[in-house]
Amino acid sequence: VDAAHEANKFYRLQCLRVGRSYAVFSRWGRVGEDDGIGHYDAYGGSRMNKCMLHFHGTLADATKEFASVFKRHTLNDWPVYAATRAFDVRPGCYDLVRHVDAELQGD
Repeated sequence: VDAAHEANKFYRLQCLRVGRSYAVFSRWGRVGEDDGIGHYDAYGGSRMNKCMLHFHGTLADATKEFASVFKRHTLNDWPVYAATRAFDVRPGCYDLVRHVDAELQGD
């Protein structure tokens, strides 16, 4: 959220283990708006539902997609961030929101 530029939007990106496979989940929208999760339509498509879920057979494939989406939305390299926690905020791109629980766990 960037109140100075009225950019109250978010993009959530996760790499998940689902059984024996992996998935990349993303969700986006504006802070405070109805996220539509209660009205999710399995056939509504990503534009209607404001989320996507892509399954992958390997962690390497899921990580590759995750890194690509991370780069597209932040202009930062995921492998560099994962190794160093160094993140450069770029104009017109998403910033990170660090979760308190994750910071306490060192993740």
